[in-house]
Amino acid sequence: MGTWVRIKDFVIASGLEPWLRPIWMKLTGKKLSEHDGQLFQLVKDHLKPESVCIDVGCHKGLILDVMVRNCPRGRFFAFEPIPYNFALLQRKYRNNPRVKVFDVAAYSENGQATFHVDVRAPGLSGLRRRTISGSTQETREIRVKTGKLDDLLLGIRPDFIKIDVEGAEFHVLARIMQRFDGYGALGA
Repeated sequence: MGTWVRIKDFVIASGLEPWLRPIWMKLTGKKLSEHDGQLFQLVKDHLKPESVCIDVGCHKGLILDVMVRNCPRGRFFAFEPIPYNFALLQRKYRNNPRVKVFDVAAYSENGQATFHVDVRAPGLSGLRRRTISGSTQETREIRVKTGKLDDLLLGIRPDFIKIDVEGAEFHVLARIMQRFDGYGALGA
């Protein structure tokens, strides 16, 4: 891991990232992806101050930060199976009792699974090895805990669920869809 990544992760773990990111972006001319900008706007426009939010595939907490900022009385549940990122999130949110971080890959069953960590782009890691643009990623395999959201968050009724799990979204939602007969509360 390079020096630049270590510095960036120190800033993230310290909790300074939400304040320093806009300065960094202005200095470098970088912009949020269109997808992230739309998601940020959705959070700002539709969540209430007391919303209960779930972030599945939290990575380093960029989207979770927006939820926390926009829901000052909310509760937050983050899922991140990559041990390095989980530890980073624990440090980042250690002083926020409204945030609970799980070192679990949300899935359709409880247990363990092989997880493929993309060495060059950890945000592209997942439960299956993928081919992107015709080339296989450089990955390292680790074992991770898997768990069903409805078992891990027994009695929690979320207002908002963000899922970014690189192709395993169906498996995250499978148990929830069964509970609602595949439709109903999902509005299909």
